[in-house]
Amino acid sequence: MKIIAIGRNYAEHAKELNNPVPTTAPVIFMKPYTALLKDNKPFYHPDFSDDIHHEI
Repeated sequence: MKIIAIGRNYAEHAKELNNPVPTTAPVIFMKPYTALLKDNKPFYHPDFSDDIHHEI
């Protein structure tokens, strides 16, 4: 399975993260398969990070 994502296509969200807003095209990137929650498992915050942003 490939998870292909589009980022920084919402100017306000990019600004609140202090990221540059692309002027020509949004950023296209891939996420690892492990980024997907499967089998109706609940969302959790991993112990190794306190900087979590959800994506839908």
